[in-house]
Amino acid sequence: MVRLLMLLTLLASDQTFACGTFSATEQRARDKEDVEKQLVLVKQLAAKSDRVFVGRVESVDNQLRRATLIPRRALIGSTERQLSLSWQVGIVVVSCYAYTSFDYINLEVGREYVFYAAGSNILRAGSTNRGPGELSVREELRAIRRGNGT
Repeated sequence: MVRLLMLLTLLASDQTFACGTFSATEQRARDKEDVEKQLVLVKQLAAKSDRVFVGRVESVDNQLRRATLIPRRALIGSTERQLSLSWQVGIVVVSCYAYTSFDYINLEVGREYVFYAAGSNILRAGSTNRGPGELSVREELRAIRRGNGT
């Protein structure tokens, strides 16, 4: 009964359908604005990072918030063959825009990410599997290389 009440409350909430449906032209404009904001965040985060690399998650300990990573391609700094890095618990933001959850970290074993790290901490783990309205991996890597002078 409690679950049914919670479901009905969620469905009646203004936030449930807050994103709405837009014309194709308006949706493209919103996506473009969101991608531009993500690009700014990439540049800011890259400037704070000792290392930025593309790598695969080998293992995750969610209790300790620690992951073993296998770097594949370094963009900033150097990486070892295997890294053990931790992360801070972030605030989950439910939004219609990808940039609002830009630095939320949710790692899955076997998946590949673009990692931003400072010291032994992961600042961002951007999945390489992206959808519409998100900055493409190609654009993200290009922005990092340009900002790093490479």
